[in-house]
Amino acid sequence: MPQSNQTNNSPAPGTNTKLILIGEDDLDDQELLKEIILSIDGSYSLEFASNGPQLLAYLNKNAVGHLPCLIVLDYNMPGSNGAEILKELEK
Repeated sequence: MPQSNQTNNSPAPGTNTKLILIGEDDLDDQELLKEIILSIDGSYSLEFASNGPQLLAYLNKNAVGHLPCLIVLDYNMPGSNGAEILKELEK
C-alpha cells in the first residue's frame, strides 16, 4: 500500500469537532438550520447566538476546550453584523 504524505488532520487544541456555533437572530431560520444540519449528521451539537455580542461572549467564555469546528454567521444580526464579528475574530 502506498504511503501518504498527508499531515495529521487532528483538530486544533481546544476545538470541539462536533460543535457548530450559529449566529442567527431569526427563530425560524435557527430551526431550519438545525433541521438541515442534524438531518445530515445528528452527532453535531449546535449552539445559537441571537446577536453579535452574544456570539462573541460565547466564544470568549468557551475559548479553552469548547471552540466550535464551524461558525455560521447571519450577516444582518443585531448588535454586530457578520462582517464586524469577523473583524473582531481576526484580533
